Amino acid sequence: MEHSLPARRNLEQLKKLAKDLVRNHEQKQPDALALIGRHLPALAGKSALEIAAYPFALHDAQSVVARQYGFPSWNDLHAELTESEKAVSAPVASPAVIGPLLTALQARQKGDYVLWSSVMSDQFNALVPKEPWEAATKRLSAYLNAGYRLTYMGEVKSAGGRPVHFWRLWVPGWDSDLLIRMALNETGQISGLLFSPPFDTAMGRK
Repeated sequence: MEHSLPARRNLEQLKKLAKDLVRNHEQKQPDALALIGRHLPALAGKSALEIAAYPFALHDAQSVVARQYGFPSWNDLHAELTESEKAVSAPVASPAVIGPLLTALQARQKGDYVLWSSVMSDQFNALVPKEPWEAATKRLSAYLNAGYRLTYMGEVKSAGGRPVHFWRLWVPGWDSDLLIRMALNETGQISGLLFSPPFDTAMGRK
């Protein structure tokens, strides 16, 4: 009997199923032997003793798992799951959200505190005076001058009910990334902006 793939398809889980099936075959578990007999063409019609004696390998187990879920081969199953993962929609930040952050990053790149202040709330500006801001900007410069990329990771609600937005700032080929946490006030100004330590730990109240 074929089964539909679970709604939350996970290739790693299916790989684990195949490894478990190899172990269960070694232990000659009746359910595993029956499953293998139903889905591995080379053992169709064989007895449980013949299936237990078969040199059952991981690639055989992967074939059984694939056929159990209605695919002719493990490669077909792998391709289906890979395409499904690509098709999952990533969160998208609205222009009202990404705009202030891009301005703030541009200000960091240029070392322009006035430009920085233009998108910050008064309260946040008071918490981040120019001198410590310049020091933090120097610590961030390696990332900001290396052709970085931004990936929006989504939002969560703060205790006050306002959204807090998260980005991954990364440079292709680098081992370390920056996590950016940003909050906006009701007028669309940045009321809190945190880069993952040790680069910048200034955070305003929302």
